[in-house]
Amino acid sequence: MRSLTNHTYLDYNASSPVLTKVADELYNLFGSEGNPSSVHASGRFIRSALEESREQLGRYLNTHPSNIIFTSGATEANAMVIKSFMGSKRASKVYCSSVEHPSVLNNVPKSNFVPVDSNGIIDLIALENILDKQTDPILLCLMFANNETGVIQPIKKASELIHEHGSLILSDTAQAFGRLKIDLEKVNLDFITLSAHKFGGLPGAGALVVADKKYIEPLYFGGGQENYKRPGSENVYGIISLGKAVRELPTYYNSLKVEKLRNKFENALITYRPDSIIFGSDVDRLPNTTCVALKGASSESQIIKLDLAGYAISAGSACSSGKITASHV
Repeated sequence: MRSLTNHTYLDYNASSPVLTKVADELYNLFGSEGNPSSVHASGRFIRSALEESREQLGRYLNTHPSNIIFTSGATEANAMVIKSFMGSKRASKVYCSSVEHPSVLNNVPKSNFVPVDSNGIIDLIALENILDKQTDPILLCLMFANNETGVIQPIKKASELIHEHGSLILSDTAQAFGRLKIDLEKVNLDFITLSAHKFGGLPGAGALVVADKKYIEPLYFGGGQENYKRPGSENVYGIISLGKAVRELPTYYNSLKVEKLRNKFENALITYRPDSIIFGSDVDRLPNTTCVALKGASSESQIIKLDLAGYAISAGSACSSGKITASHV
């Protein structure tokens, strides 16, 4: 495959490059025989490597490894949770903020979108009003941090509010994972989802982390993999890459350094173009993310011109089939 030269990749929220150490260790595993469900030595070897990833992720999140269900990524994991509750006795309705990832928005009725303020932060008063009107528990889907603006949601406050009303909360942490420290004992979330390729692992692997597996129903039926919650032979190399990428996070990602670079860029942009708009600049954001608007310059023209100059950026979610359209965020 042709590699790009003189090219600066800045689209990490869409997908991050596989970490060198992860790639090297995977290369040494390629060719290993065995299905992790097999009981012979080859199968046990692969199973051991897969379970090591589960334990690594559990330690990082401060949760028991048995609470982790491996999936193809956050999109599938989000669907697993939402479909388990939609129309079930576990929750009367599923709600979400209006700035969620499409994998959540497209699974929740528009009438159940919770409004956000001008920074894209969920309106907790509106949420409380919704909860006060409910006679049965609901499920709230609230991303930890936005994939376009980097704005961090008031997860702990939302979680407390939800639990006060006997309801449950799912947080898509695909963008926040690895960039913010997430301790499940402290944030008290019922479900979180994540994708390996957002923090140096292979695409096609992710996880759903649950407080209680009794709430989750499989999207389809088959074998007994992942405790019958996610049937089908596991994406072994993807899952192993996830665990190894988690192990590398403390040395791979320096939040303070990245934040300084982002601030330097934004200050230079404002100096050069005082009419620039930086979304979420007055609230907590992910250190690695900047979302800007330049008056008189469409997002499409910015992407094309920067790409021709050797810079890869994005104008929104990477889940829109390569189309450049107005962002719902």
